[in-house]
Parts: sequence; structure tokens; C-alpha cells
Amino acid sequence: MCFHTSREESRLNPEGNSILLEQQNKVLWNEELIRFGVQYLNIASKSKSISSYYI
Repeated sequence: MCFHTSREESRLNPEGNSILLEQQNKVLWNEELIRFGVQYLNIASKSKSISSYYI
């Protein structure tokens, strides 16, 4: 969810249409949320079980 939400500001053009990932302005991505996403992914990868959130 952190990775998904980190791109919120870059997902839509001024007309409200979706912008493809490769065309999004990465400067608008929220780096703090990306860092949290990486942190949580690393924690999840150490678990003995694999949850749907990890996948």
C-alpha cells in the first residue's frame, strides 16, 4: 500500500485521466512512503509464513 500510495500525486493528468507508470513524473513520488514500503517488505520477507500482503 505504501508503494501504491507513494505515486498518488503523479497518477492523473490535469484532465483527470490516468498516466501510465512509465510516463509519471517520478519527482512527485513520495519518497518517505517508498522508504516505509521497503522497510515493511524487508520485515515481511523475514517471516516464516508468506501473506497476501507480501506477495
